[in-house]
Amino acid sequence: MIKRQIKMLWNTAKETFIEHLISYHFIMCLFLCCFITAIMIWLFSYFEDTRNLKHTITSTLFPLVIIAMAYLSIMTGNMFSGEIDKQTMGTLLTLPVKRWALYFGKILGMILIIPVIVIMPIGILVFELSIIVGYLPPVLISIILQLVLIIMLTFTAVISISALVSVILRKTLYSATVMFLYLMLMIFIIPILIGGGGPVTRYNVNYALIFLLPYACFSAATVSAVILNNVDPTLYYLLMAYFLIAMVYGYLVFRRMEL
Repeated sequence: MIKRQIKMLWNTAKETFIEHLISYHFIMCLFLCCFITAIMIWLFSYFEDTRNLKHTITSTLFPLVIIAMAYLSIMTGNMFSGEIDKQTMGTLLTLPVKRWALYFGKILGMILIIPVIVIMPIGILVFELSIIVGYLPPVLISIILQLVLIIMLTFTAVISISALVSVILRKTLYSATVMFLYLMLMIFIIPILIGGGGPVTRYNVNYALIFLLPYACFSAATVSAVILNNVDPTLYYLLMAYFLIAMVYGYLVFRRMEL
């Protein structure tokens, strides 16, 4: 029985992944991420030292993260509140599949999209930097790899909270409004509070403040990378804890949900 449900979970994840992978919205999101990443690199004209390169890398990643976060939050919310609005969720729940397999399968399908969104723009970033600079020091390669991991964890956290909000509010309009306000809070307010809004000479963040805001963790990671030449390991744990808490709470709500 468990094996059958795990198989159905995996099938749900594959269907979700393929459905979004071939969708117009995903293609546009990927194009924008790649295009803006390519443009941002050439907008920076000074590569005098490692510090300038680090600023270039971190600044280039911000548009990528914002666009991808918006896409993932909208699509994840639509998987649940959208199907509830269309009254198709009730049909899905009548199928011989456990709710945990359905819930986690859909979220896993969205998580599988993350490497596709991240790897191509990052590949463009590294390729253009290698052309412009000629040689990337090992410290910069290490920073890029660490930031890629932080970005992926940030996206998984955003997916989990979007799923949680959508199963709580149920209505697409409500969940979309809440997620929009939440994203605006993360993007424009919190990074300033942790020093992401201007020149920073030291790394000092309030972990309790940024725990509930995944994008703030990413912003803190860029500050850490520039100043310390390394991403603060605590940020990995914060994002993973955030993801797990939102996933478990979202499932508990979904399990008791009545349509």
